[in-house]
Amino acid sequence: FVSDGKVWKVRRHLLTPAFHFGVLKQYMSVYNTEALRIIERLSSYANTGESFEMFQQASMTTMEIILQCAFSGGTMSAQTKNGYVAAVRKLGDLYRERLITRT
Repeated sequence: FVSDGKVWKVRRHLLTPAFHFGVLKQYMSVYNTEALRIIERLSSYANTGESFEMFQQASMTTMEIILQCAFSGGTMSAQTKNGYVAAVRKLGDLYRERLITRT
């Protein structure tokens, strides 16, 4: 997954403009809104003492930010979002499994 030399330089050159401060600045309101939402959700757990899964919360927040920034908004059902989180978790599990079997 890691490139070096000429390949890395080409990929870095292609990606750098997308992460320029000027580009990211226009999404600050999205980041701030979603940060406040996750704080609100986590606060409700803190107030009740109920346990929760942080991976799920962070993944949902990430999904919302991607939807708002990359796809200019839009809505997605909770079922679809949960499917996304499950798929991300599965990818992580497969990656870890592959690392273990390669060594």
